[in-house]
Amino acid sequence: AGDIAMLALDSIISEFSVDSNRLYLTGLSLGGNGTWYLGYHHTERFAAMLAICGFLDLGDRFPGFLPDEGNNFSTLADDLVETPIWIVHGDADVVVPVEQSRDMAAALESVGAEVYYTELPGVNHNSWDAAYANIEIINWLFSQKL
Repeated sequence: AGDIAMLALDSIISEFSVDSNRLYLTGLSLGGNGTWYLGYHHTERFAAMLAICGFLDLGDRFPGFLPDEGNNFSTLADDLVETPIWIVHGDADVVVPVEQSRDMAAALESVGAEVYYTELPGVNHNSWDAAYANIEIINWLFSQKL
């Protein structure tokens, strides 16, 4: 699916007037996992990332995509250290544990990445409404460029 998404992106870039220095990667839930996946595999393509209630590894339910080298959060953080990232997650999420985003934010902070983390109190899995309605996040996202 990641290869298809990148082919679609390249097709859009070739057909329309696109500033390739201002490509942003965002997704929610399983798409948040896709955000981490595509960010990892195509780090150089994106000016910034916005991951909403995403995850790296949910065990047997949804195994991770990174090679098993110990701490996958650290592996991903090392790869994304130069990419500005904003993470949003509801603290009452019963679908994707909020620890997935907390741990990713902590790993990114530990390598000195530009990372913002917004945890939404009392919000279950539907944290994307608040994230995409937050003008501060949107303005931040659109101000990023390679």
